[in-house]
Amino acid sequence: MHHAFVRWFLSLSALCAPLLLASCELATNPLLFDGSPLIANFTVNTTGNSFSGSNTINLNNVVSGIELDVDSVSVINVSIIIDSLSGGTLASTTISGTGSIDGHTLVTLSGVALSTFSSERSIFDPSLSAAGVTYGSDGISYVNNMLEHPESLPSSTSIAVSGTASQSGLHFKAHIKLYTQVFTHP
Repeated sequence: MHHAFVRWFLSLSALCAPLLLASCELATNPLLFDGSPLIANFTVNTTGNSFSGSNTINLNNVVSGIELDVDSVSVINVSIIIDSLSGGTLASTTISGTGSIDGHTLVTLSGVALSTFSSERSIFDPSLSAAGVTYGSDGISYVNNMLEHPESLPSSTSIAVSGTASQSGLHFKAHIKLYTQVFTHP
């Protein structure tokens, strides 16, 4: 019985050794990184009930600090956070509008309370659809297509927001964040 266990253990070790060595190699030369988040900040200060704004972000910041040759980049999350408390707009205020990148819709809001985004939330969160949030597959595809070829990234891109609110006198800050993963050449 003891000899059978030793043979089984040696056979298992021989099978697992290449996997362990590969794991060590990946730890030394990782092939996947979290890209630096891209953040577009918006401040809304208006006496009316409509808002709009745009912000330019540098896509090359995604790969900043990565010393290896970058193969491709993909968006893994897009999130929104809205600070209405410091601005004075009631958290119960609802907004309808869009967030877009170079004219391609990232997210659409339909009667969404500002409090929905009082903490950072992913636009891909399935529970947000009941609150009136829809992510735009066109915008996500557009960003992923741009990032797929990092050697030809444009130096900047424009993220824009626009919409209307259920009350006048809007004072809040909104932040749209794009999170990415960077794949490098082995």
